[in-house]
Amino acid sequence: GNLFENSITASEVTPEHFLVEARTAVARAANPKIQADEIEMHWRQAVSRGYYAAYHWANSISGRFVNPPSYGQTGQHKELIDRLQYVDRKKVYGGSLANQIAPLLARSREARVKADYYLDQTIYESEVRATIANVESIKTLVAQFLALHTS
Repeated sequence: GNLFENSITASEVTPEHFLVEARTAVARAANPKIQADEIEMHWRQAVSRGYYAAYHWANSISGRFVNPPSYGQTGQHKELIDRLQYVDRKKVYGGSLANQIAPLLARSREARVKADYYLDQTIYESEVRATIANVESIKTLVAQFLALHTS
């Protein structure tokens, strides 16, 4: 059969897979034998894959909030950030964790937009490292939120 048919199915892909891809891109960028443009491309990939890990982790808890997403005027990425930011701490157990995710996701999104769309703007290693750190924080906050809702 088709090679794709034998590969991993979409339902088995997790945010962790995106984070692994981001870390792999960072490792590839550290290869001393590659050119500067290749390094930057790996950094761009790391930021993009890292953001999508963060997005999918954050999105995994969004259904637990009072108002489900409408994906209206602002687009689903901005709307997710807004929903996390404005979770009512008094009505949602662990709402403060969701509130903490919002600015981390927003910064990661800004970095991802720069990495994916603005080729005239240089991506620096510090931006990559900050994005990966934000993703790690989001992963932890989501795990803490889920622990509150499963114990």
